[in-house]
Amino acid sequence: MATPVSNEALSLTSDKNAYKVGDTPVSTVLAKKSCFLTLVNLDDKGTATVLLPNKFQQHNKVKAGQEIQFPGQKAPFQFRMQDKGFEQVIATCSESADVDGIKNNFAKEALTTVPNFTRGVAGAVQAD
Repeated sequence: MATPVSNEALSLTSDKNAYKVGDTPVSTVLAKKSCFLTLVNLDDKGTATVLLPNKFQQHNKVKAGQEIQFPGQKAPFQFRMQDKGFEQVIATCSESADVDGIKNNFAKEALTTVPNFTRGVAGAVQAD
């Protein structure tokens, strides 16, 4: 189990410290208060992609003290490491579903790309 990263509202833990290209990481998030959870992946090239909510898992309201695994065991998708380098998963706990003006359009794309997204709790992992 990787070392958890946390702030006052969230704790984010990855199942490993390092991955290989093609691996499917699983993150565990614990929110200390009920909120809308947003998970964003920031890659080495600076591309940010919203992992949660997504086309398949649009409901992102979590209860205080409820441990969430992403992706869940029954999720109809996988998060797969695609490139070598460092990746950051950023978790944000918000009182509203609108986080930093992110506009999801699930009819158009399964995952939303976001320029310049840098808030929240982040944990970095490396893929070899």
